[in-house]
Amino acid sequence: AYEDFIRRMLLAEKMLQFFPGVIQVADSEVEVFARAKALEISLELARLSVSKFEDSVELPSDLEAWAAEKQEQIRIYYDSHQPEFKVEAKAKVRVILADGVVKDETDKKQASAPNMEKAEQDIKLILARLEGEKPLEDKPEQEGEAKDEPKDKSERFARLAKLYSSHVLTSERSGLILGWQTADRLGIEPFGIELANKVLSGKKGDVVGPMKGQTGYWLALVEDAEAAIDLSLEEARLDIAKKLYRREHSSSLAKEKAEALLAHMNSNKESTLEDGVKAVLGDLIQVQKTGMFSAQSGFTVPYVAGSSEELFFDVFGLTLENRNPAKVYEINTDFYVVRLLERKQAEEVSEEDLSAARNILMISQNHSAFAAWLGTLRAEAKSDSDLALTEQF
Repeated sequence: AYEDFIRRMLLAEKMLQFFPGVIQVADSEVEVFARAKALEISLELARLSVSKFEDSVELPSDLEAWAAEKQEQIRIYYDSHQPEFKVEAKAKVRVILADGVVKDETDKKQASAPNMEKAEQDIKLILARLEGEKPLEDKPEQEGEAKDEPKDKSERFARLAKLYSSHVLTSERSGLILGWQTADRLGIEPFGIELANKVLSGKKGDVVGPMKGQTGYWLALVEDAEAAIDLSLEEARLDIAKKLYRREHSSSLAKEKAEALLAHMNSNKESTLEDGVKAVLGDLIQVQKTGMFSAQSGFTVPYVAGSSEELFFDVFGLTLENRNPAKVYEINTDFYVVRLLERKQAEEVSEEDLSAARNILMISQNHSAFAAWLGTLRAEAKSDSDLALTEQF
């Protein structure tokens, strides 16, 4: 087994040493690459993301027929995106609790059990204050002093919660329970599930209660609410079809708009890309400016999601007399239109720079050649039903 391992390693080493002897890199290619590494440029860049154009896709008049042909895709989307179609009701809530407990002024402690009879009286008084039938506070009014009480029910509720609520966790926040609340969350704290369902049945602005609970009587203000969603596949089918149709056709629309933008730039050579985008696309996208960068960035262009050797080499071939590339670039499903802003070139390229450039290109081509050779070797070995000598690669 050890001898087989050594034999395989020697074979691999021989193959790796073989390629540098047969692969040649042209001097002109080396010089172009070396000059590119000594060159700095900056670009204007417009990224036309496919998702930006989904809402702009015009739906067909026969969407029903299109949906009938895509039943399986629609079903798969429905099954894999359940949170879109089955959502619990939720609300943002303020609460007031009246427990009827009379505080002991000597030790500031409360009795352990609520006084339900007094709690009922207290909550009715709080409700009367909320409705404006009584003042928010019972305090003597000084002569000539005007009442400074909010008229808005939400503001009155918040003031009353801070003044009178016995619910320790929320009274200091004027009764507010933090975050969106579902029935399950409210069922744990503070209501219990029965009262929680009553609160979640309310609409925005509703005051729910008084409600009798284990710890006293409650009032709840629904500050904001989102109704439950529970759509069947049949109910959601056409909405899913619209989404899938727009997604399917937005790529061609994005490409069409990118080509229109490029045509505009070629017809208006002195126009900035920012002006071109406004003329063709309005405010749909923003133009990015890359700042100065060089070929040492490794085939990547700032603000481009992914790498493209074609784009990279093309933009380094641009000049101040010819600022626009001849094409639109499709990278990772998005489309890019670019324009040269600045170009700074070193006056000379040293022999050291040329040598370094040649080594980089050789390594790149060695890897490509080795991968191609290995693919051929694997195919031959597979046809001979013997992968023993190629599995290690």
